[in-house]
Amino acid sequence: MCAASRGPGHRRCRAARLEGPTADTGRGVHGPRDLDQLSTILEAAVEDGHLVKNPCKGRRTVKAPKPAKRKAKAWARPTVEAVRAGLQERYRIAVDLGVGLGLRQGEAFGLGEEDVDFDAGVVHVRRQLRWDSKGRPYFCLPKGGKTRDVPLSPNLAKRVRDHLRRFPSVACTLPWRNPEPPTTELEARQRKPITVRLVLITSQGNRINYSMWNRLSWRPALATAGVLKKVGEKVRTYGGHSRRNPSTKFPGRTCSTSSGTRTPVPSLRQASRS
Repeated sequence: MCAASRGPGHRRCRAARLEGPTADTGRGVHGPRDLDQLSTILEAAVEDGHLVKNPCKGRRTVKAPKPAKRKAKAWARPTVEAVRAGLQERYRIAVDLGVGLGLRQGEAFGLGEEDVDFDAGVVHVRRQLRWDSKGRPYFCLPKGGKTRDVPLSPNLAKRVRDHLRRFPSVACTLPWRNPEPPTTELEARQRKPITVRLVLITSQGNRINYSMWNRLSWRPALATAGVLKKVGEKVRTYGGHSRRNPSTKFPGRTCSTSSGTRTPVPSLRQASRS
């Protein structure tokens, strides 16, 4: 390793290169993660005695490249309707909730009938349904730990009523915040299970597993609507939230194509930005 590579000057050059044309995504080896990997390597060199200090820790004069911001592109109304039509009837309300209320996927799956106030024309977004790494479901606050109230339009209210008449809500009791068994009285209070009459349920009357739903319902609906190509695509990651009103978008996951490129897989929230 040359002497120049041991000073902040080299680090600045490295950062400048990473901020070049190839650093449009901030992912892989062309963005902040690359700098983290470089720092790890140099830290090992310090521990082995090959370097006096890690130049990547010169944060005062050198800053990591920032990923380029991309403005979300809204779906056209026909696309939203096509995706909705591609879902099973019991799941179509998910698109309506995303488009009409801007709910994220977990928020839609955790929405209770008691959260919908038809008289006041408002929906209380109080929780989301999540699954931990061991496949255990639980309820918790929406993203950012913030609840909110969203106006309920007459048209959406009618669709929700029609949905509940055809597919009645089902009571679901799950731990709050953390599915791990409590070990203290404080944890017992914090994780005390709550019961919610879920608006969205499976045909077996169960809560929805987002992974299964994405794979068996959401992604096929996107393919049917022409949002995804059916040939040569294999999902690599899929999670998240993509269902928002016609002015918002369902953020998505990524999939890899036969050509090796990675393309976003829209989630429920993106439709709301259409």
